[in-house]
Amino acid sequence: MKKYVSAILIPCLLLQLCGCYSFQNISADELYSQEERDDISFVDSNGYKYLFRAQDYAISNDSLEGKGLKSKINNDFEKELFKGKYAVSDMKSLKADRVDGAVTLLLVGGIIGVFILFGYLASKSSPYMN
Repeated sequence: MKKYVSAILIPCLLLQLCGCYSFQNISADELYSQEERDDISFVDSNGYKYLFRAQDYAISNDSLEGKGLKSKINNDFEKELFKGKYAVSDMKSLKADRVDGAVTLLLVGGIIGVFILFGYLASKSSPYMN
C-alpha cells in the first residue's frame, strides 16, 4: 500500500515544484495588449527587480501603476514594498508569468511514462502474472 501512495505522491510533488507557469520575456506592446493580466516582473537600469501580481497593477499612459515587491537583482532576500508609477520605457527587461505548454506536456508525459514503467515492472515481478 505504501508503494502505491508513494507512486501517486511523487508525481504530484514534481508537478507542484516544476509547475506549468514560467516567466517569459514580453515586449511593451504585448504588455499593453494583454487580454488577461499576468503577473509582471521587470528589471530597471538601477539594478532593481520588481514583481507585480496581476490584481495589483494597472497600465495607463505608458506607465505601470500599482503596488509590488522591489529587490536588488543579486539579493532576493531583502525585499521592500513598492507603491507608485514606473514608466514602461525605463524597464530594461519585462517578463510575464504565463503557461509554459511544452514543459507541462513533457512533465505530464514523463509522469505517465513512469506509471507505465511501474506497471510493467510490477507485472514482471508478480508470481501470479505469467
